[in-house]
Amino acid sequence: MNIDSLTWGRWCRDNAAVLQNTKIGQIRQAEDTLFILTVLTATGPQYLIIELQQPARCFLTAARPSGTHRQPGNFCMLLRKHLEGATLLRVEQVCGDRLLRFSFSRIAAGGKLAEKSLLLELLPNAANCILLEEHTVLDAWRRYPARDLLPNREYTLPAHSERMLWTDFNSAELADLLGATPTEPARAAFLRLFNGFSRPLLTAMADAAAADLETPFASWPQTVRAACLDYLAAARATCLDDLPVYRYRTGKRDFLTPLRLTEPVAETHPAANAALQAVQNETGAASVRLNELRRTVQRLLRKEARKAEKIAAEQAETAALEQYKRYGDLLAIHAHIDPGYAAEITLPDLLAETPTEVTIPIVAGETLVQNSQRYYKKYNRLKNRRSVAEQYHQAALAQRDYLESIAYFLAADPDPERVLQIEEELAPLLPKRKKTSPDRPKMQILTTEYDGYRIGIGRNNAQNEHLTMKLARPDDLWLHAKDVPGSHVVIFRQDGSDYTEEVIYYAATLAAGYSRAGSAPKAEVDYTLRRHVKKPNGAALGFVRYTDYRTILVPPQQLPHEKREH
Repeated sequence: MNIDSLTWGRWCRDNAAVLQNTKIGQIRQAEDTLFILTVLTATGPQYLIIELQQPARCFLTAARPSGTHRQPGNFCMLLRKHLEGATLLRVEQVCGDRLLRFSFSRIAAGGKLAEKSLLLELLPNAANCILLEEHTVLDAWRRYPARDLLPNREYTLPAHSERMLWTDFNSAELADLLGATPTEPARAAFLRLFNGFSRPLLTAMADAAAADLETPFASWPQTVRAACLDYLAAARATCLDDLPVYRYRTGKRDFLTPLRLTEPVAETHPAANAALQAVQNETGAASVRLNELRRTVQRLLRKEARKAEKIAAEQAETAALEQYKRYGDLLAIHAHIDPGYAAEITLPDLLAETPTEVTIPIVAGETLVQNSQRYYKKYNRLKNRRSVAEQYHQAALAQRDYLESIAYFLAADPDPERVLQIEEELAPLLPKRKKTSPDRPKMQILTTEYDGYRIGIGRNNAQNEHLTMKLARPDDLWLHAKDVPGSHVVIFRQDGSDYTEEVIYYAATLAAGYSRAGSAPKAEVDYTLRRHVKKPNGAALGFVRYTDYRTILVPPQQLPHEKREH
């Protein structure tokens, strides 16, 4: 369905007086695309419904919306923060386009009066809602990096919104503007120059004046140009009058406009708000359900596309088969070398016809024998992958084609019975919902920084387990006071850098300080990579075992202050 910009101009004029200088009460979110703003007017509460699914629309209703409301998302929470309790100053149409601006004022911290605006972009297939402070974006319901529609960026209008509103010009001015492009077809000129020119309006104008829209306006006979301009003058007067809004349904076209066209009228509504509310009632729950299914299928399609790309990348990786075997052989030959915590090692290539040096990536903290075994495992895994990768790749492509077929049937706007059948068909592909459990308190891990590294410290068994088993990555360095109860300490590794002796020593002093050995002059601390720390099955909270460790003797210390981080 298409709602032309003339309808939105009518809606703004109809509701400007009702909304002016009203207070905003509670803001709720009923669906991902549906927001409800309570407007406290002189005659009682009204509810401003903002629907961002197609067809995008907003309208006022005195009936309190029924049904349950979902957990508010981040954008809804932002609207609550800035707009609840604010005064709605005015509502206006922007550039004569399908853009509505709601302007608000609110007393901010320090007693200053802050002005914000909520901009609705009610565009087909690109609906959006943006919260602005002057010309700066606070946030958008849907962020568009291509338009730089991101927080703290300057707001820019959508493409073509800078066009002029044709109802602002009289017949002579329209003739001058259209005649200035003597070679451009009239249809293209109307749509390029003006907002508010829908294709049904152009068709009705051309039919009334027997005009050929594919030829330039300047080439039309004088009588045809005059007839077109007379038709537009009458249409402009209609737009400014308080007249009904019509709904037309011709073939696949379904649109709202305040203009009385030559096509048969499907519905007549006394005002724009009533027409928009009728659209909402019609598309209500069934449309929400249909659109949710469409989004689900698109999400599954993206998942299958990622899977196919991953399999294709893994197939390409099999080209490194012989290289992995060669690395494994070279590391095994030089197994007597201690690499320490280096991330790579350079060795003489004794297997080459002409001996040269080769740099081999390795896992820091592991011996060359262990790294050699890793490369052999990769080699064997890739050999096996060659035989099954193509089979999995074809299966992923077949699943993608199947989902594309479902997307096609959903795009055809099926009736409710077929929607239910598709919903049942999709059920096996969707993850089962987990039972909800009471919210647990967030872990607040004690953190500090040293020499550019971030260090985490657990302060009880639950925090120790969360820090070690959830937050720490395999290449992070794990420390614990030797043979005594105490905190787990983790140095979070920086990408592409090794641990310095200074940061290991400092973190070890903290591991000793936050342990039972904290009062001793010196204490032993074990340290190893997180990958060597394991939790035995059925072990108590925070209990782990570790291997491949080293021990350092340090004086215990604690932080002079604590910085808490979620």
